[in-house]
Amino acid sequence: MKAREKLNSRAGFTLAETLLAVLILLLVSTIVATGMPVARTAYEKVVLTSNAETLLTTAISTLRNELGTAWKVEQPSANVVVYFSASTGTRSKLYIDGGTVKLLDFAEATSLDALLGDDQNKAATTARDLVFQSDIDRLGKLSLKAGSITLDKSAKTVSISGLKVFSASNAELASLDSLVIDVFSCEDA
Repeated sequence: MKAREKLNSRAGFTLAETLLAVLILLLVSTIVATGMPVARTAYEKVVLTSNAETLLTTAISTLRNELGTAWKVEQPSANVVVYFSASTGTRSKLYIDGGTVKLLDFAEATSLDALLGDDQNKAATTARDLVFQSDIDRLGKLSLKAGSITLDKSAKTVSISGLKVFSASNAELASLDSLVIDVFSCEDA
């Protein structure tokens, strides 16, 4: 009978019970609020690593497509490979600029001097930097860097060593030691 009387009673919570409930709610809210930045940081790290691996895979695919069908490939200087691109139908240059891998397409009639940067023969160019911009602005731009680019005319291969993806803060996120790509034809080979 006492249980039924308590249920029918119109008495509310005591002040102590209300304060205890508010204190518990405050503690849970504090724990959740403290964990949010940690969760966000972990999420951003996973997204950044995933984007870096995507960039590396896309860059490898692009380089294989670009150089795998290239003809008249030549290496006029260290870390520079000049070739005719089957994908664009133009003369192109793959090179390392300050460690960053760059890809340029030139007008068909461009001389080799213009490809190498001679100011007297300025040519229309289209830059195709191998970079990736994240959907999350604060994560910034990823860049693809390499140690060296070497043409082996006898084996008809282009070797790119030390491919690495770096974040805007210069943290290394993904890497590939070496990439060897067979080319269609080399100059004087």
